[in-house]
Amino acid sequence: MIGWADNHGGQIVILKMKKLAIAGLVASLIIHLLSFAHIHFVADFILHIGVFIVFVPAIRHAQKITPKDGKRRPRFPPGVPGWCKVMTLVLFIYSFPNFAIFMGRMGEGAPKAREGGGYEISHRGDFIREINEAEYHQLMAYQSRGFSGHWMLFYSASYAMLSATGIKARNSGKASSPLEPD
Repeated sequence: MIGWADNHGGQIVILKMKKLAIAGLVASLIIHLLSFAHIHFVADFILHIGVFIVFVPAIRHAQKITPKDGKRRPRFPPGVPGWCKVMTLVLFIYSFPNFAIFMGRMGEGAPKAREGGGYEISHRGDFIREINEAEYHQLMAYQSRGFSGHWMLFYSASYAMLSATGIKARNSGKASSPLEPD
């Protein structure tokens, strides 16, 4: 193990998580922008996994540094840079119409490449209709755009929470880790 229980180890974990969050955010943005040109990637599902790797520890960090004074919790933990708040709020607002458009375009079902060749739309495993290759790639790009809109939000929120933790650690001279006992 990295030694997460000591201060230096906690700072290393925060730094690595921040790097992973920013890498996920950039990858999500690239996938999102390329989807407008009907380009999609088969392995983009890896970003689903990455979101959980950074988001859960980021929440733990945010809970640890947010004062527990009985008042309503702030939208952001203390010390989040202003630009980070704006970016996360913009992505939060954008995620709603992006998801609505995604649902509208994917209402029939999900595109699927058949093992023997050809393409179809299926809904919960049931065949809906056959589609051509261009329509398949277009629908796959819509699917990537729908998911990547949410990935961007969660990676941005993770980075914001981890940034707040880093700032708190620098200002107080004390690092925090999601795996340290309270």
